[in-house]
Amino acid sequence: MSGVRFLIEGRRHKTAAVIHLKTDAGVWQDFYDALLARRRAPESRESLASVKRRLVPGRESSAAEYTVTFSRPARIELEKLPAQLVERIFPKIESLASQPRPAGCKKLQGGHNLWRIRVGDYRVVYTLDDACALVDIVATPGCFARGVTFT
Repeated sequence: MSGVRFLIEGRRHKTAAVIHLKTDAGVWQDFYDALLARRRAPESRESLASVKRRLVPGRESSAAEYTVTFSRPARIELEKLPAQLVERIFPKIESLASQPRPAGCKKLQGGHNLWRIRVGDYRVVYTLDDACALVDIVATPGCFARGVTFT
């Protein structure tokens, strides 16, 4: 994997990895997103309709081919964001129901069926299960706002 150097001890056991954040920020973002998704896998889920009722009252959901669910932490992160930001992000999340692999999405390294879309400078991480027609939102911009920034 380019951008990553491993520290090896003893009989060639990899014990640590060094990532150059200025030149290989994307590798770190993929690693962080995959780790966060794995950590949130056992969390309870909420439907797109229930999250929409909380965040965007008065608008009906459109017919969808895929079911969109949210991990509880992802829903809470969305609730903490400013309303203007939610108004920008939520339509992109909602569109995943009809187009789960939109233009510009990225399949993340190190995660099985793990994808990311960008909305401006913000990331939305989700798992995609084509067999069940399910899009599961595991992370939203609120969790990344507290994280590492790259310049």
